[in-house]
Amino acid sequence: MIPTANIIAFTIALMFTGFLPVALAIFLLATKRITVLPFILGVLAFFVSQMVLRLPLMSLLATQGWYQRFATMFIPFVLVTALTAGLFEESARLGGALILKKQRTYRDIVSFGLGHGLCEVVMIVGLTHVNNILFSLAINSGEPNTITNALPPATLEAVTHQLAAAGLLAVSFGVLERVGAVLFHIFATFLIFRGVIVHQKALYWVLAVLTHAAVNAIALFTFHAAGAGVSVALILALGLLMGWYVWRQRNNSTFQPHELLLPQGEAQWQ
Repeated sequence: MIPTANIIAFTIALMFTGFLPVALAIFLLATKRITVLPFILGVLAFFVSQMVLRLPLMSLLATQGWYQRFATMFIPFVLVTALTAGLFEESARLGGALILKKQRTYRDIVSFGLGHGLCEVVMIVGLTHVNNILFSLAINSGEPNTITNALPPATLEAVTHQLAAAGLLAVSFGVLERVGAVLFHIFATFLIFRGVIVHQKALYWVLAVLTHAAVNAIALFTFHAAGAGVSVALILALGLLMGWYVWRQRNNSTFQPHELLLPQGEAQWQ
């Protein structure tokens, strides 16, 4: 049986990682605080790079014996998977920046980064909590059903154990970690767009890929060595630091419309 408190925790987490990101995006778009096309391209950048390309490829590789053996080598495996995440996502981000030839202002960059980050929150974490709730309710029903019958007994037992072991604290850690991740995606978007604007896109693409890989690797290594609390605290701290950097760029002339530069001290993106 899955404790009722765990199901409530999954539901609260779904509010923060499913409904809230969608509501926030609708509000920001409706009030024109972010721009439509960059936001949509940011969403597509994550969806195509991860959901369409990388994750299905990783699932295919997981069926191969050599890859299963490689997965047992913790440090090399973490480094390689972290690097592939950077390669796929930052390449998609660069593609979006190249498409947006006339929309590369501060607000456009923030819009793209938010689209990328919020899409990841919904697709990776929000949908996971949908599955958690459905599986929990199916398991607690005590009757054979479509969901429980679809899993081998050993897998169903493992899923039941994981859901029963998850508590409010662990679920909260996942929500807080996503805050840091979204701030990172906005920061990485600034790196990519800066490279395109100053005609050094290869240099900044490499920097974004390495930064992306480093953040992912740090999160995984810290989690393995010190647990979820320390890992989440570190990622959140890094995200806040990167968010502070992004905020400092709001008056940077590099990210202002060339035909209408704002006076020093006035932010274009309010």
